[in-house]
This record gives sequence, C-alpha cells and structure tokens, in this order.
Amino acid sequence: MIPWLARPATTVPIPRYVPAAPPDAPPCDDLRYAGTQGVNSVTDEYGLAVRNGRSQTCALEGHPAVVVPPGGPGPLSVIATERDATVPPGFPAQGARFGLRPGQEAHVTLLVVRPCDHGRGSDARQRLRAFLPMGDAQTSFTILTCRGQGAVMSVGVLAPPEQRRKLRTWPLRTSLSLPHAVTAGTTSSYRVRLTNVSQRPFRFPYCPTFAARLNGRDRFGRLNCEPMGTLAPGAHATFAMRRLISAKLPSGQYELRWSLMDETLKFDVVARGSLSVRH
Repeated sequence: MIPWLARPATTVPIPRYVPAAPPDAPPCDDLRYAGTQGVNSVTDEYGLAVRNGRSQTCALEGHPAVVVPPGGPGPLSVIATERDATVPPGFPAQGARFGLRPGQEAHVTLLVVRPCDHGRGSDARQRLRAFLPMGDAQTSFTILTCRGQGAVMSVGVLAPPEQRRKLRTWPLRTSLSLPHAVTAGTTSSYRVRLTNVSQRPFRFPYCPTFAARLNGRDRFGRLNCEPMGTLAPGAHATFAMRRLISAKLPSGQYELRWSLMDETLKFDVVARGSLSVRH
C-alpha cells in the first residue's frame, strides 16, 4: 500500500532545535556505517552515524562527502539533499552547525534510488567511502545498485539526536472513508483521516508504521507524514491508501481494520470500516 498526504487544514510552527556548539569545539571525528533498510521497491535507505567519544562537545555541520571509486558496476550520481525531511523536529531541514555532547550520536540519511530489472538479475553491489565535512573522519560501506544502469544517491544533512522525552500514545483519532464496493483481483483506494484531539499542537517525531487488516491478513507500510507538518488542536490530515484485493477472496462483507503504531510500539490508533467485495 502506498500512502499519499492531503494538505492539512492548519499548521503550527514548532520550536527551533539546534544544540549549541562552543566556538572552540573541535570537529567530531568518529564516523561509522549505521545500517540500511528498504523504503520501497526501488529505494533503499542507508545510515551513517557520528559518535562523540570525547569528554567535550564536538561540532558538526553540513553533508558528508561520498566518494565513488572508478570501475563500479554502473554510474552513480551523488546529490546533496536540499531539504532533509528525516531530521528531528525543529532542526533546520537545510542543516545547521550544532554541538554533539559526550556520549551522544548524530545521524545522516542516504537514499539510493535504483530502478533495477530484478527479473534479469541486474542487482549489484558497490563499495563507497564517506568523509565528514570537517576533520579527517571517514568510513567505508557498501550499497546495492543496478549493473550497467547505475543509481542515484541523495545525501542528507548531519543532524543531532532527537530530544529525549517520555514515550506517549499519539493524541489522534482516526476514521476511514471506504468505497461502497470493491472488485476482487483489483486495487482499491480509500482514505484515512487523522485528527489531533489534544489541546496542544502535534507533530510526528518520525513517520510511524501502519497496519491494514482485511480478512485476517495484515499489510504494513510507513506513513508518509513528512508533508503534514504540525497539526493544530482539532485539525486533521487525510491520507490516501491503496490495497490489492485478492482475487481469491470470496464475495461478501468484510471488516477493514486500520491502525497506527504509536511511540509505545502499540497499534493503539485504530479505525474500522465495512468493505463489500464482489466478483
């Protein structure tokens, strides 16, 4: 299922969040690979981390440099993300100089778009090297690319860790707008509305996982929440969803259960609706 976001009715700015760096703070110098995950069928997300193992605050700013060695399996275009949607709430999307306190870890996101022909075995691996923009810290890591066709990598900004706070349930109410009937073997579209029921502005600190259950089968996805911004009290945002209705599903009336995983890692934001399936 692929979510799209309709423009919310109102937004409220959130406080700026840039940890201070003393003028004489040395550059951070411990860069390492932090893992990968798939975002969708053509995009992979890679992470780099910077840890401050010193006894004083170090400084970070900007994008890491990624060096592509010659002779790879395909061309790789590397571009800097202009407005990084993966940074913590309140941190400038274009990046900023900030301080990393002892024991803390900063992160940066690298997105690789690789439209490979998987059926023809065009997947390939490519070794890269990354450097911090200040100092001499560097690390090597491997990405998946497309043999011959190559890929495009967007490099995000270095960003501080999110502010620590107590985990909470999302202050949201959800409702579904379902079609009157759907045909088995086709893709159905429906909408999910999330409403802020609290007395304070709300913004997702990260884009959470959602689950949609039909006839006992769950489909999971990541909510496309970046464009939503901040919801004022009582405001709502509407997300469009798609789901393939199995051709083997008999005609009849079914319940669609849509739920959102909150910060406590529970699917507590739940909505249910009736869906008529026909052949």
